[in-house]
Amino acid sequence: MKKNSRIDCSPRSKLCSLIIAMAIFLILHQIHDVQYFPWDAKGYWELSNPKIFFNYPKEIRGYFYPLLLLPAHFFSNIFEYYQNYSYRFFSAFIYAYLLTSVLPAFYVRIFGGTLTTSRRLITPLLIAILFPGLIIYPLSDLPAFLLLIGSISALLSAKTAVTRITAGGYAVLGGVLAAGAYNTRTIYLFPLLCIFCAVPLYFFSAQSKRNRLSGILAFVAGLLLVSLPQSFINQSTHGTWNPAVISQNTEKSLFALQLMWGITIQRYETTIDPTSPSASRYFIDKAGEKLFVSESLEKSSVTIANYISLVMRHPVDFLGIYGRHFVNGLDLRDGEVYVKNSKGVNNKLAVLNFFVLALGLFSALVRYDVWKTTGPASSTNLSENRASAEIIWPICAFILLLPIFAILPGAVETRFFLPLHVLLYCTIAFNAFAMEMTLYVKKHWIPVLLGFGFLSIIFFAVSTNTMSSMEPFINPPYRFGQ
Repeated sequence: MKKNSRIDCSPRSKLCSLIIAMAIFLILHQIHDVQYFPWDAKGYWELSNPKIFFNYPKEIRGYFYPLLLLPAHFFSNIFEYYQNYSYRFFSAFIYAYLLTSVLPAFYVRIFGGTLTTSRRLITPLLIAILFPGLIIYPLSDLPAFLLLIGSISALLSAKTAVTRITAGGYAVLGGVLAAGAYNTRTIYLFPLLCIFCAVPLYFFSAQSKRNRLSGILAFVAGLLLVSLPQSFINQSTHGTWNPAVISQNTEKSLFALQLMWGITIQRYETTIDPTSPSASRYFIDKAGEKLFVSESLEKSSVTIANYISLVMRHPVDFLGIYGRHFVNGLDLRDGEVYVKNSKGVNNKLAVLNFFVLALGLFSALVRYDVWKTTGPASSTNLSENRASAEIIWPICAFILLLPIFAILPGAVETRFFLPLHVLLYCTIAFNAFAMEMTLYVKKHWIPVLLGFGFLSIIFFAVSTNTMSSMEPFINPPYRFGQ
């Protein structure tokens, strides 16, 4: 076990992986050669313009991600001829650093594993192949996830800090990053609330009552540093000092609308095909459509309370809806996030994605089998006892995957499931060992074969059926007259 827990944190290893990952991302930019940003990407990029920063229109949500894009847009304005290269260089460098240094260190700290130069590059490479759009476009999914990673990492450092001042500083940073993740993508409100509860119950649980209170106050101070600017924005755009991100521009909650859309829509994709009749293409859930019609749902009934009541009356139907959402959320076919051909279907990417996910799941299964007898390798990396290490990894896994659980009932895009994809990529990168996997297959080859066959049948049966239900646009009442 110990030989599988080698940690190479040398500056040379980090620098080499950073340079190679940055080169991969720059090549990715060159291959796709994006000349303009459509839809959400365009909105984030325009709002990051220093000339109009904080002059937000009423329909915008959070400010934090445009703030992160501000330096790239600043240099884009200075070197106007090379404005596309400004974002390319900044995003390639930042993502290369976070994905080869911060993310690996976090993952190995929590789940254990081997950390080498070559292994650091597996996750960035898989993201470049399977999720290139999240690198080449300024979209919020990957930044929000990495901000959440940073928040948990900061609080873990606060837990092991020697002095109260250092612990307080890390707690403030954890609050800033958690609030930043929520401000970037509102679905990260749920992880934020979980982290807030975990501050006294786990991260400062070993401290005195006074230090525990100090930790909570420091974390809240970090939240306020991000929330106060949002309050000023809300006051100027909506006439309220509410510090929360206002994610609606109608009288109805966007989250409630998403829940209702999720009844009839298995998933949706955004297209940049100029021949498409709509900006999105939808994949209809026939069973959900029948339920929708039978319940005579209307725009006036779009509330979270009414949705919960509907779920309670039809639990079996909604289990089927959620199951189809889960499969379709994992079924990568759009590649670049924005679909170039509104009538095309990328089956090759879907097959490759399935095998990568299956490998990640199998790697996790093998490692868990090893952990049952040896304990998580993170128990040596955190300088904590085995019991503490066995508590932290399920807590962190739950917090990181909570955005998926929260979005699962609503209308889904594959990029919403990024956290699960990335965690499985990291499992392949840092916890997949050929010898252990070979021995496990030899010992359990029948259940492994049956399990793989069962998952592949379910996965492709649902995804293939979904592809046959594609529609370029949806008529009322499914969009509630919007």
